[in-house]
Parts: sequence; structure tokens; C-alpha cells
Amino acid sequence: MTTISVSLDDATYARLKAVADAEGISIESLLATAAVEHAERTSEVVEARHMAERHLARYPELFKRLAE
Repeated sequence: MTTISVSLDDATYARLKAVADAEGISIESLLATAAVEHAERTSEVVEARHMAERHLARYPELFKRLAE
């Protein structure tokens, strides 16, 4: 497992601390969860974009007519 260090301004830290306390978890857990969720969403967006590009390349006339 990799460990990272992140610098936050005091106001951001205080907001994250309040959220973490409300959820009953540590700030580290809150940030780790947020990072994993963001990475998963990003990979889904990338896959969707690749899929769209493949369809556009395969059916250019269809998409040209749909755009009209």
C-alpha cells in the first residue's frame, strides 16, 4: 500500500474534519474513499469516451445524419 502526504490550508482541513467527524471516520479514510470514487468515475468516463469514438468511427454517416 502506498502512503501519500497532502498539504491543506487550515480552512479546508477544518471543513474536512467536520465532515469526517459527522460520518464517524478519520480524515484519512474520507480522503481515501473520495480518491477511489473519483478514480472509478474517471475510468468510467474514459471508457465511455473510447466507446463513443469507436462508434463514431464505425458509423460516421449515421452520426452525421443524427447531427442534422
